Amino acid sequence: MESPGKKTFHNRIHIFHVASVGIVIAFLLGMGAVYRFNSDAQQKFLAIYSVYVPLKEALAKIREHLIAFQNNLQDIATLNAHSSPEELAVHRDAIQHEIHEIVRLLGREYATEGMIDLFLNYHQVALSLAKQMHTEANSTLGSDIQNVVLMRSLLEERLQGVEHYLDVTYQKDTLDAQNKMRWVTWTVFILILFLTATLTAASLIIVRLIVKRVNTLVEFAQEVSTGNYSIALNVQWNDEFATVAQALDSMVISINEKNAILHRLANFDALTELFNRNALITRLNAEIGAVRRHGYAMSFCICDIDNFKTINDRYGHLVGDQVLRAFAGCLRNILRIEDVVGRYGGDEFCVVLPHTPSAEAKLAMERVLQCFRTIAFIDDQQQTFSVTASFGICGFLPGMGTSDLIRDADAALYEAKKMGRNCVTTKT
Repeated sequence: MESPGKKTFHNRIHIFHVASVGIVIAFLLGMGAVYRFNSDAQQKFLAIYSVYVPLKEALAKIREHLIAFQNNLQDIATLNAHSSPEELAVHRDAIQHEIHEIVRLLGREYATEGMIDLFLNYHQVALSLAKQMHTEANSTLGSDIQNVVLMRSLLEERLQGVEHYLDVTYQKDTLDAQNKMRWVTWTVFILILFLTATLTAASLIIVRLIVKRVNTLVEFAQEVSTGNYSIALNVQWNDEFATVAQALDSMVISINEKNAILHRLANFDALTELFNRNALITRLNAEIGAVRRHGYAMSFCICDIDNFKTINDRYGHLVGDQVLRAFAGCLRNILRIEDVVGRYGGDEFCVVLPHTPSAEAKLAMERVLQCFRTIAFIDDQQQTFSVTASFGICGFLPGMGTSDLIRDADAALYEAKKMGRNCVTTKT
């Protein structure tokens, strides 16, 4: 169970997922904001365009009507007194039509009050001029026409001012909308870029930690697979990999414990705790190789317990096991640490004595015999009895092998039996 303050990879990945969801939400919100501002800008563009274009068209039409109005006035001014009433009526109707259209266009909500007042004055002067054309001579109309032309020029200037105002306003509103849309777009882009960079950096850190820990575990497993069970991870991690590391350390400890048990079962005799036959032969072969390389003396001894079958038959196998353990204890206590002692089989034991000539080996085995035959064993009837043993020793000679040593030591043991047992003999 995780401790409250433990920083696990599960928590890190959970934070990573939350950050991913946050980036997606930020991206969607950003796209929504961009879309909204784009929609607002588009609507503003449409609103500006829907006002600007009709205004521009209306101003162009007003200008056309003004030109037509002035042209009709000039045509009337060129007529003489002999002109027919029909001709005057045509120009008068044309003037009335132009005036009507201009008034209609100026009557819209986008027309300015000053421009309407100016045109009303213009209309009154022009209308008065048109009325005079029916009764007065053309020569008397010159100054009035000039007034009409002057007023039209003023109106034209006012129209140009309105048109300039429309152009400046349109450009300003358009630029403001574009700047706002650009600002929102860059803001969203930078925000998403920052969140993406942060998430990427976090993911790289997590991946690096995971890869580093996995490599450590893999190297440890490879080292263990080669048979090296003396290593340990001993890492100071605080995440899920720490659990794996602890499990691997525990596994190696368990393997070492089981290997120790297997090694003891494979190399030691369970009853006497001495080397078993296979381990004994292996150690004997190794010692023979060392003697051949370095040339020092070595002796080999085979010994067994006298009349051991009789002991088992008379006192039972449990007492026989006590005798075997006691004899093994004497061998272990009397001989040196470097001497190799093992149970060859049944009641037979073997001893390898490196750096020991056969004469010294005989003295050592006599001490073992003395230790063993002084032990008092107790049977089921609480009667005491003692047991003896026989020893056969041979010294290593150049050219000898394992089988040669065993054969000569066994022959020496046979001689000890012939001599009445309870003694130590040496193969000469």
